[in-house]
Order: sequence, then C-alpha cells, then structure tokens
Amino acid sequence: MTPPNLKVDVTISCCSAGTDRFMRLQFVDSVARVTFLEVQMTMEEFANCAMGSMQQSNIPAIVRRLDLLGMKAENKTVWVPYTQHLGSAETGTPARSAEAEALAPFEVDGWRGDADDIRNTHRRSTQDGVEGYSVIFRRHVPVEARDLLAKDREAAQ
Repeated sequence: MTPPNLKVDVTISCCSAGTDRFMRLQFVDSVARVTFLEVQMTMEEFANCAMGSMQQSNIPAIVRRLDLLGMKAENKTVWVPYTQHLGSAETGTPARSAEAEALAPFEVDGWRGDADDIRNTHRRSTQDGVEGYSVIFRRHVPVEARDLLAKDREAAQ
C-alpha cells in the first residue's frame, strides 16, 4: 500500500538517439529508491505539457516496481567466501549455480545479493587464507513512522 504522502524525485532529461531528440521524465520513490514511472515524449509534446496547452495526450509510459512503493531500501556489504573466478573456463549455468549456492546462506530475511559482485575481481579479497568477494545485499522493508519523521526532519534542515 502506498503512503498518502509519497515523496518522489523527478528527473527531466533531454536525450537523443541518432537524429531523434526526446525528453525523458523519471519518477523515483525517494525512500524505496526505485524508479516506478518513466515517460518519453517528443520535444513538442514536452513543450505543450510545460506550457499547459496539451489538452489530451496518449504518451506511452513504463510503470514498474509498484510493489516497492513506500517501502524503505536497505543495503549492506557482506564478505562471501567464494573460490571460483570469472576468468576460469567455467561459465554459464554451472557457474551461476555455484554463485547462487555461495550467496544462499546470506540471503535471509529478504536480503538478496548482487551476483554481479561475485563476478567482479575488483571486489575479491582474502580473509584468513580464504578467497571471497565483498557483495552488496539489498532489501526493501516497510517504512516505520519514525523513519518518515526522521526523513522529514532531515529535509527541513
């Protein structure tokens, strides 16, 4: 359920693809940190919207991640023991299975590890003689009233 006063960050970008120029509007839930709405329109459509002269429009939009609206994003970094390397000959399904197996003990209480981190040699290190990777884990949890109050106080300062 979306809180009644959802705070969003809006990004308006002028983009180009080849000779086409267009405007992109992205709406991000500032607490959940997820983009939930993205709209692309021509420069003319954007100008009409900005000037208030667009009476009707049929502009396509991408809506996603509505299930996360109003949730609080959390992340943490955990060192995960893992001795296989992307540079080895093993890739594809067996490697993905081994990565999932390495992450599984840490994926509890809604935490999900970023499998790309376990393939990134820049995140590799050794602890107590065991090789592993620093992996970022993310989850979304319900926002508590005190979290919203703290965020409002930060914004007021």
